[in-house]
Amino acid sequence: MACKGKIKTGCWIIALLIGCQSTWALAESDSDRILDSLSRVIEEGRRSKAARPDFLDKLKKIVDGARRVTGKLLLAETFDAGNQERDPRWKILAGHFDVDGSGALFSSANRSEVLSLQAGGELSDLNDQPAEKISDDRLVRGIVGVMRGKTSADHPNQGAGGRYSQGIAMIRASVSVPDNFRLRVTFRSDLAQGEGEIGLVVGQDVQTGYHLRLFAAPDRNKTLQIVRYDEEHRMQSIAVMPGHGLGDGLNHGVVWQRSGDGHMKVWLDGQAVLQVQDVAAVRGLDGLVLVNHKGDIAFDNIELYGE
Repeated sequence: MACKGKIKTGCWIIALLIGCQSTWALAESDSDRILDSLSRVIEEGRRSKAARPDFLDKLKKIVDGARRVTGKLLLAETFDAGNQERDPRWKILAGHFDVDGSGALFSSANRSEVLSLQAGGELSDLNDQPAEKISDDRLVRGIVGVMRGKTSADHPNQGAGGRYSQGIAMIRASVSVPDNFRLRVTFRSDLAQGEGEIGLVVGQDVQTGYHLRLFAAPDRNKTLQIVRYDEEHRMQSIAVMPGHGLGDGLNHGVVWQRSGDGHMKVWLDGQAVLQVQDVAAVRGLDGLVLVNHKGDIAFDNIELYGE
C-alpha cells in the first residue's frame, strides 16, 4: 500500500492497528510496546492533522480496549471532558491544573508567570503585562494549556508537610486500592527540570503509601524511583532507575504493578526497567495523588486496576 502526503500518518496507524490484532499472543512487554507506539502515532496524527479527529478517536478506543490487564478496573481517566472535577471527582490540594490542547492534565510551575487564570476559566488581560516579561515559549505553553472546562484556583497545601510544603501542584482522586495493583499512565515533561510523582496514599495524608517519582532533569542521574513512606512520614527508597530523565517533551507510557507478595515491576515505553520486592505491609490505600514538583508536566490515560 503506497502512502502519499498527509495520509502517510494514517497508513502507519492502520498498519500498526493490524499488528495489534496479534498482541494477545505476545509477551506483556511486547504488547505494551506495540500499543504505546500506536498511541504515539495517533497523537502525532492529532498534532499534524493528518487524519480526521473522529477517525483517531475510534482508533484510540480500540487501543484502550486492547490493553491486556487483569483484575478489576478501579479508575479510568483520559480528561477528555476538559473538566477534572468530575467522573471521577478530583480534588486540587495545591497549585494549578488545566486540561491542555492534547486532552492531558497539565500543570506548570511557570503558569502564574504566563496567563493569570480567573475564576470560571477566563483569562486575564495580557495587555496589562509588559511584553518583555512574557517569553515566546512560555506564552505558547500558556495558550495550549488553557483548559476546555473549569479552571482551578489556588488551594492551600494539605498533608503532612515536609517536601510537599512549598512550590508544588497536587491533585487527588478518592479510590480504594488493594496492595496488589496495576497502574498505567502517560507522562510528559516539557522542561528538563522538576519532577512528577504518582502516589497511592492512605486517607487524606499524601505522605503515606507507595509513590512513583518521574524525574525530568538530565543531571540527576535518575529517571524513575519507587518510594514508600513509613508511619512517621519518612520516605524510603525502594528502587531507582538511573538515566538522563524524562524532560524531553515526549509522551512516555508508564506501567507500575505490585503483586500481593510485594513484587513490584515498572515498564517504561514497553520496556521493563525496574523490578524489586518490598514486603512491608501497606494496606488501606484509598487515594491516587498526582504531583508536580516545580516543572511543566502532564498526565493522561490513567488506568488503575486491583487484583
